[in-house]
Amino acid sequence: MSKNKLKPLLPICYIEALERFAFLGFLGIFVFYLMDTFSFSKGEASAISASLGAAIYAFGIFGAYLSDFCLGAKRCVILGIIFLTLGYLCLTFDLLTISLFCIIFGSVLIKSNITSLLSKSYPNDSEYVFSMFYIFVNIGCFLGQISAGLLILHSYNLAFFISFFSVFCAILVFFYNSKYISSEPIKYDFFKNNITMLILIFLFIAFLATQELLIVSKIISIFSILILIIFYIFIYRKIPTKNNFKKLAFYLIAAVFFYMLIFQSFNTLNILIKSKVSFSILNYQIPASWYLAFMFLVSIFTSMLLSFISKKSSINEALIIPAAMIIAASSFIVLGMLSKDDFINPIYILITYFMLGISQTSIGVLGLSIVSKLTPSGFNSSTMGIWFLCSGAAQGIEGIIAKYIDNISYELYFSMQGFFVLFLALLMLFAYKYLKV
Repeated sequence: MSKNKLKPLLPICYIEALERFAFLGFLGIFVFYLMDTFSFSKGEASAISASLGAAIYAFGIFGAYLSDFCLGAKRCVILGIIFLTLGYLCLTFDLLTISLFCIIFGSVLIKSNITSLLSKSYPNDSEYVFSMFYIFVNIGCFLGQISAGLLILHSYNLAFFISFFSVFCAILVFFYNSKYISSEPIKYDFFKNNITMLILIFLFIAFLATQELLIVSKIISIFSILILIIFYIFIYRKIPTKNNFKKLAFYLIAAVFFYMLIFQSFNTLNILIKSKVSFSILNYQIPASWYLAFMFLVSIFTSMLLSFISKKSSINEALIIPAAMIIAASSFIVLGMLSKDDFINPIYILITYFMLGISQTSIGVLGLSIVSKLTPSGFNSSTMGIWFLCSGAAQGIEGIIAKYIDNISYELYFSMQGFFVLFLALLMLFAYKYLKV
């Protein structure tokens, strides 16, 4: 790829790496912050953490819609970064409610639009570009986890301040490289044509702001599942050719339950590690977030491998995606069995995260590539948004079931999910001929 052609790619990757550094550093310690600062139980803290992710991904479809029909992807991204900056700054001072609203709104504007910028800039190099993009994503995630694990030795607030500083740097990167990123004209008719929808959204947000955090968590979890179904039907009715979109539905269902496993890493799995894994180096207790960082380190090298393979030959997504699901499901089944013991050897945790790292990168890269290939013309951001809605629905399901970790064993909690995802993966292999893109 020529140097000129890389000019939009690298700034977009830098911005996403900084945003991921901030968000994943925050998310990796958020469940402990809720337990230690606000005295939530492990089930309640996990449910709130999961519903935060569900809200970001579920409402992300509105960010995609706003991009396609009003502001354009570029404007949505910079507005999102600004709101994230405000959110992390508020969290530094323990202003929990207002910070969460800013973080959700900022992430909503960024989530599908930054990948949309890539797909529009590189329509013919999707596998290579998204592989490169995922390398930067996972570098940011890895460093964010390492940073947060160190900083919480001093205070949670210091860790959140570093997240603020990271997204502030992303603003500087954006404006310095803005000329290389194409923009679209604002469509002012959007506000006039969608005034009823905008009022309803405002009233919904105002209603949530008046409720207790656990009630908001339940509402968002249910909404995140429903919105995926509703929006898929909405786009399906609008597109002229429907065959590819029917095929996409199978990948979306698989993604929902696969990501249900992956996102456990930030709450229930993190809590399991803190309670049953103990390992020290020079009298320094390795924090739970560092084990999670290993998953992102594995993801970096997996992304590089996929990038290399995609340049040399085509990749069979219909085989790789169910294989990745089997790897992730197996890790949860084994982890459930190991959790019966009072102490889990940290080597087994590293193996678990190694398997999750390989699988989440494979599905992340190839999933975005599949969506790009099956996207109808004129629905780039909206269809990318549907893919991210799968993560929202996954965390919505997690937000509903996470509370049971207060009442049932880790063995039952993790193993049941693993066996269910394994069953789905075997079904996808059975339908290989139909699902091949």
